[in-house]
Amino acid sequence: MRFIQRYHLERHSLTHTGVKPYACSMCDMRFFQRYHLERHSLTHTGVKPYACTMCDMRFFQRYHLQRHSLIHTGVKPYACSMCDRRFFQRYHLQRHSLTHTGVKPYACSMCDMRFFQRYHLQRHSLTHTGVKPYACSMCDMRFFQRYHLERHSLTHTGEKPFACDMCDMRFIQRYHLERHKRVHSGEKPYQCERCQQNFSRTDRLLRHRRLCQGRGVAKVEAQPCSFTQEPPAAPPSTWSPLHPAPGRLAV
Repeated sequence: MRFIQRYHLERHSLTHTGVKPYACSMCDMRFFQRYHLERHSLTHTGVKPYACTMCDMRFFQRYHLQRHSLIHTGVKPYACSMCDRRFFQRYHLQRHSLTHTGVKPYACSMCDMRFFQRYHLQRHSLTHTGVKPYACSMCDMRFFQRYHLERHSLTHTGEKPFACDMCDMRFIQRYHLERHKRVHSGEKPYQCERCQQNFSRTDRLLRHRRLCQGRGVAKVEAQPCSFTQEPPAAPPSTWSPLHPAPGRLAV
């Protein structure tokens, strides 16, 4: 590499020597450049000098402000070359690209699971340790994920944020709303592979399957069934005192 200014060369040389001459006076962090130290110091003082002109958000770094501004303009400058998706941040594009390549770079050290994102690996690791870091402040329940805690909290507040636009029903979870909408649309996406009966909910399909298998119902073939059931046998003409004839009460 070549540089126009000697200062830039000297600064670059530090990346080879590993020397970080700029030390934070409030923690153990050290930096190659004074600018990086000054930017880091803001995390201790709490000062966020970069303010958004369209909302109340403030940021430690100019780059974070510029990235945030895209949310207001709607511009998504990072386009996926393999589909039509676009993203506000380069990192989100890189993460999305893994779904096309199938590469899962984050491997669990305790099982064979692999993940697209580091966060998903960290969240999965909790299932091995048993640690549930998110505790409900209103009961003794604890959760592996913050989302599960937030969803659970609604059961205490009674809030149902997901409203049906075709009736007055409201739901705690989005999934329950989507399931309810099938009542209006008549959609039944879950089909029994034995009798071809359709259901709007997976729990109803599972319950039906148990009954279907218990009855020994064979899988439906392409040919129509020609089986005709015989009429039920008539009851015996003689009845015992324990089984009186129809229309007569036992004494």
